[in-house]
Amino acid sequence: MKKNLKESFAFRILLLLCIFLCLIGLIARNPVLVFSENDEKLAVSSGLLRQHVETLVDFPEPRNFQNLHILNQSAAYIASQFKPYCDEVLEQIFIADGSKFKNIRCKFKGESPKIIVMGAHYDVAGEQDGADDNASGVSGLLELARLISESQVKLKHDLELVAYTLEEPPYFRTVNMGSYHHAQLLRKSNIEVEFMLSIEMIGYFVDDWFSQSYPSPLLYLFYPLRGNFMAIVGGVNEFWSIRKLKKLFAQGTDLPIYSLNAPSVVPGIDFSDHLNYWDLGMEAYMISDTSFYRNKNYHKTTDSISTLDFDRMGKVVSGIFNLIQHY
Repeated sequence: MKKNLKESFAFRILLLLCIFLCLIGLIARNPVLVFSENDEKLAVSSGLLRQHVETLVDFPEPRNFQNLHILNQSAAYIASQFKPYCDEVLEQIFIADGSKFKNIRCKFKGESPKIIVMGAHYDVAGEQDGADDNASGVSGLLELARLISESQVKLKHDLELVAYTLEEPPYFRTVNMGSYHHAQLLRKSNIEVEFMLSIEMIGYFVDDWFSQSYPSPLLYLFYPLRGNFMAIVGGVNEFWSIRKLKKLFAQGTDLPIYSLNAPSVVPGIDFSDHLNYWDLGMEAYMISDTSFYRNKNYHKTTDSISTLDFDRMGKVVSGIFNLIQHY
């Protein structure tokens, strides 16, 4: 009798666990897609996306912390591309190891002073082009600035697009990260943040089976095995808010998007600039092609422009643009 009771109890626990996992799988999947071509007032330019990436990867030396003059040239290019479109373009200069580094800030005025921040880092790790990591994200920022300006969209919130420096090692997870300085600036200025979105690697897609990997074997049950989607990542306490972001993204593009809420102990969850906003208690997310879980060129010299898919990269920008318009 006791054995039967134990078996019955174990069965119920197993059944509840299966139901829970199925719910997680359903939540992770895409929301209903209501996108139509009529919703898109202004087309994303894959040509401009390519132009921006080409410019950033064609400097004579890599955009790393050791080549300050190249970082400054990169920052100057980013500022020049922001200026025709932004309400205000600012340099945020800070000192790291005795040298001056700068973030480039593009500001748009909205109906509410509560700010939305979207950022991407323009520096690279080591001696590489960093086409996907993260010229792709910076290119997306520049195209978003153009779309916002030329569509004359009325923003519900103030918006700041930020190109960060010093995201990569040896400054990652230190107070010298550009995003750390920006997050601190917002806090010290008493600026209320609606949310921050880190645009981290958005140009690498693979349609082959088993081209996508994950930090846990369990995730293979609920997420695609092909690397042909985008992921949006948030903390465990941002479960419902990330659903809203994912839905708005999906309404602006036919590119699949999946979400994951997980603690920072999961490898990769906080591997970008959003971590500095998390640390100050702000809602922050990362949108990515999943980085090294898909792109094996990560932090290698093979991270070149030839590996990027600019058509699907444009679809990523379309989704983010729709999110900006309707949030």
